[in-house]
Amino acid sequence: MSRMNSIPVSVVERIFSNWTALKMAIDHGMGTSQQAREFCGYVVELISMNEKLNHSDVAAELADYMDEHFDTQLEDESEKYVAEEILRFRSLLDLNDSNQFESDINRLPATQSWIQTVRVSRHSDASASNGDKEENDRKNPSSSEMEVDGEGFTMVTKKKK
Repeated sequence: MSRMNSIPVSVVERIFSNWTALKMAIDHGMGTSQQAREFCGYVVELISMNEKLNHSDVAAELADYMDEHFDTQLEDESEKYVAEEILRFRSLLDLNDSNQFESDINRLPATQSWIQTVRVSRHSDASASNGDKEENDRKNPSSSEMEVDGEGFTMVTKKKK
């Protein structure tokens, strides 16, 4: 049965665009931004078609999808946080609490451009933008690292403190 108040794809996209594990999978060529957007749509459909999904169900589905579609095994348990965020918004919709829903959306970090459909100008210099990205990556290392094991699976692990 489909929900009347289905969570908007834009909310899931906003959450996913700030999910380091998904971004790193895309950055390391394990998938594309288009596949990440499709993942958002899949999660919206999953949530809207299954009213009884709980936190652990959604987290398991996120981890399975990352493994199957992005060859990425999550070791940081970030799928639990992402599932919690998505279900919090579903709960607000179920309660018809549009004020809190809007307030919580506004508190989310902005949607990152890497997940959005990018329109490239004919005058843009791709090599300059790649150089800028590499420079930014060196200046701002992420809080987790990716490794590829012998079987070709990518593992996301936390940095040692």
